[in-house]
Amino acid sequence: MFKKGQVFTKEHREKLRLAKLGRKLSPETKHKMSIAHMGNKNTLGYKFSLESRKKLSDLLRGQQRALGAKHSTEANIKKSIRQTGKKHTEESIAKMRAVKKGVGLGRKLPYETRKKMSKAGKEHWRNPDYVEKIHKGMKLHPNKPEAMILNILKEIAPNEWRFTGDFSFVIAGKNPYFANINGQKKLIELFGDYWHRGENPQNRINIFKEFGWDTLVIWEHELKEPETVKRKMQSFMGRDAELALINNELASPGTEEYAEYQALRVKAKDIAREVLPWPYISLFIPTGYQQTVMVAPTGQ
Repeated sequence: MFKKGQVFTKEHREKLRLAKLGRKLSPETKHKMSIAHMGNKNTLGYKFSLESRKKLSDLLRGQQRALGAKHSTEANIKKSIRQTGKKHTEESIAKMRAVKKGVGLGRKLPYETRKKMSKAGKEHWRNPDYVEKIHKGMKLHPNKPEAMILNILKEIAPNEWRFTGDFSFVIAGKNPYFANINGQKKLIELFGDYWHRGENPQNRINIFKEFGWDTLVIWEHELKEPETVKRKMQSFMGRDAELALINNELASPGTEEYAEYQALRVKAKDIAREVLPWPYISLFIPTGYQQTVMVAPTGQ
């Protein structure tokens, strides 16, 4: 017969545990036990004193249930199933916020720590298994700006482009939004005015270029003029070199692109002298880039 307050040895507790292992109790027995334990200190919701909680903490320290313990995969799956769909009360949420205050959002980490985290993150995105895991878990769909671009692509090039902004396609740790699936190594990137502010699109273009992909970058604010975006896409699909002069602002003195640009202008002027009237000639040099050129006829 057990006595109240009796302390069992470790060996005795192990024998009791093995004796009960696998034993299934009937609903009646469980109900009787529930009634018997009402008001007991082990009942859910009972508040222990600080001294009692400290004793329990010391007792559990080092055991499998202690903080930081590594559980088996099976145990983690069971825990995940129990938590699925569980909704916390406002009081519970407030407590969790109070515990996490000062940790995470808003916390300023040292530069070295941020550098290590950045390096680790880049390595993760170069791991195909990690990317696949993110792709399956996030289940992303096009947002409003992405849907606008997708609709334009369907209009001007049906069945030639696919939305890949759901991490289904990653190059050097970067996830382009749209990829050509008609045999051309071309990408279209959407830069949000907020998330990409201060960022140079050419950096992203250069990264993809190393792997043989040509990239068109469209800023979110450009979508206010869909027809302009449509013309840029059409030019990108048919005349990459000309679009590079327009979209990526590569036509700077001293570069091959700048020399090509000047050659196009000279050629356009020569043609204009022969077929167009003086004094104003409107040309598109290159396609999509409108410019008024004043040309004086020969002999004037």
